[in-house]
Amino acid sequence: MRPEYEQFFRPLLKEPDKWHEHGLRFAQLPKNLSLGVALTQRWGGLELHLGVIINERVCGKKGDTYLTEFDAFRGGVSHPVNRLHLATWQQIRAWLGACNEPLCRLACEAIDENDWL
Repeated sequence: MRPEYEQFFRPLLKEPDKWHEHGLRFAQLPKNLSLGVALTQRWGGLELHLGVIINERVCGKKGDTYLTEFDAFRGGVSHPVNRLHLATWQQIRAWLGACNEPLCRLACEAIDENDWL
């Protein structure tokens, strides 16, 4: 974890003194949230939402599912929970499979269950 990240991570956390641990555990999520916060502040008048797509069958660093990891991340940041979103490739594929539009069927085929899931 790079020391330069501290200035960006601390303001986002419920427990700022754990910025290093939180950043190591979740790696990319705090970076994405920090960037989003910086951009919304610069551009003004925007409401930041962070969307994450996971494979529900894959485990994270500690052996938990990514869903469990995301819940832990969401619980540790001070950003409004209703603006932190999670979807799974399985949900997206099911949604696309229920859509009758040709583009949806094409996208569904691109998320081949044997390759992605």
